[in-house]
Amino acid sequence: MAVTIKLGQTVPYGEQEVDASGVPLPSQLAFDAPPTWASTSPNIATVAASADGLTAVVTAVAPGSTTIECSGKINGGTVSGSDVVIVLNNVAGLKLVPGTPTP
Repeated sequence: MAVTIKLGQTVPYGEQEVDASGVPLPSQLAFDAPPTWASTSPNIATVAASADGLTAVVTAVAPGSTTIECSGKINGGTVSGSDVVIVLNNVAGLKLVPGTPTP
């Protein structure tokens, strides 16, 4: 699933454990250590994780697309997930404004 935001906007993220079929598990499992979050293109969108790593805030900094990734270990096994963030340019076009004609 992709999220589309505009320059300067933020979007909160959380993680949710799922089984092999992608079905959410009914209770949150304990990570061995806080999971890590990253943006594959931090020049497009930055990501700031909470202290416990269970949530993060993504901030759009330039037009383009990037992948936000979260990974960690539960019971010694590595788990990870990702999502695509598309950042739109706030400028949709140009409007030409004529000045005053000279005499």
